[in-house]
Amino acid sequence: MVNVNSGMSHKVNKGEAAARSLLAMKARSLGANCIVGVDIDYGTTNNNAATVNMQGTAAVITNLRDILADDAFKKAQELEEIYARIAQLQRWHTGDIAN
Repeated sequence: MVNVNSGMSHKVNKGEAAARSLLAMKARSLGANCIVGVDIDYGTTNNNAATVNMQGTAAVITNLRDILADDAFKKAQELEEIYARIAQLQRWHTGDIAN
């Protein structure tokens, strides 16, 4: 039996998840609600450490209601509220309590 929580595939999956999360946070900080044209590259460093590079174009879709199914649109709205709350907490943490 193969342990899926160890080995190279596990490390690559964790790397992809971290890169995807970072890409989403950067896009969100730019005011985007989607990322298009995502490209993933894999490599190794001189000491054989695995690397994952992910890039894409941050974009804003204004007609989400028209292009998403009801359940997906509801999830998108929930994410918008979560990100707004995170931004509010970050401003509070830096001392910008007025906003």
